[in-house]
Amino acid sequence: MTALKLKKVKPTEWLGNNMGEATAEWTVAGHENYQLRKLGGRWIAFDTDKPYEDKYGRKRVTQVCFGYTRTECAKMLAVKIGG
Repeated sequence: MTALKLKKVKPTEWLGNNMGEATAEWTVAGHENYQLRKLGGRWIAFDTDKPYEDKYGRKRVTQVCFGYTRTECAKMLAVKIGG
């Protein structure tokens, strides 16, 4: 197993007073359909090539794996995609 190379596609963004920050978004180089985002206290990997609609008709993307750090999430994703 080789380590995945991540590429930042959206920087961290300050949302203003009392609104906090929007975290950066990352993709896997060579597999741009896989994105890593921090939501709450966890890092979650999504596959944007597999969208679906939930029971309310909202468009969603498939969650592949999660980790409590970006490194942990990237390692699990590498195992899943064979990177």
